[in-house]
Amino acid sequence: MPDIQRKQLNKQGRSGTTIHGGCAILFSLPFLLGGIAIILVSADIIPQPDEKFGAPRPVVGLLGGIFGAAGLW
Repeated sequence: MPDIQRKQLNKQGRSGTTIHGGCAILFSLPFLLGGIAIILVSADIIPQPDEKFGAPRPVVGLLGGIFGAAGLW
């Protein structure tokens, strides 16, 4: 097997950091608010007729919780 020479490329990525600060709050706010709204609809606090649901209410609430958790994270 031939020896492989390893050479450092010294290339910097396009972004040195991830999103943080005020931009992160603005980005996550729709996810958080959407998740809360979905949870409120599934708990029947915001009334919706059962004909509009294609899934059981606990499943819809769980999906709302996932969106809300993504917004909080």
